[in-house]
Amino acid sequence: MKKFQCEDVIFLIFDKAVLEPTFCPMYALLCSDLNAKLPPFPPEEAGGKEITFNLCSGYLKDHTM
Repeated sequence: MKKFQCEDVIFLIFDKAVLEPTFCPMYALLCSDLNAKLPPFPPEEAGGKEITFNLCSGYLKDHTM
């Protein structure tokens, strides 16, 4: 999977989790499973964990101020 595909999938999962908080545990498990199955990205590129962290950080900054 290429980086832009990984980002798109993570964004979709994150958006669903925000819209459907009841299912957040399921979406978190899905992200965890995806992370375990994805091949590692080169060190200079952000991987799944970094993409997810940056997305969550940005969301929290936008919605807490």
